[in-house]
Amino acid sequence: MKNRIISTYPLKSLGLLSITVENPDFSHSKPEGKIMIGDKQYTFHNIVMGRGVQRLDTFTVEYTEDNLIDKQVIF
Repeated sequence: MKNRIISTYPLKSLGLLSITVENPDFSHSKPEGKIMIGDKQYTFHNIVMGRGVQRLDTFTVEYTEDNLIDKQVIF
């Protein structure tokens, strides 16, 4: 499944939640655009850039305590 969430990391001081997805497809992502995770809407903030040969598979949304693991992201 594309864009299935495999991990999250809170960046509380920034008010953001870092999300890592499996099989990323950011082709329809837009900065500050709305995305769906499960049945809730979030604001897509940015793609966290990898270093070297790391894959680009992480982005941020506004901080939430919702359990997002294993949910699919729809851009």
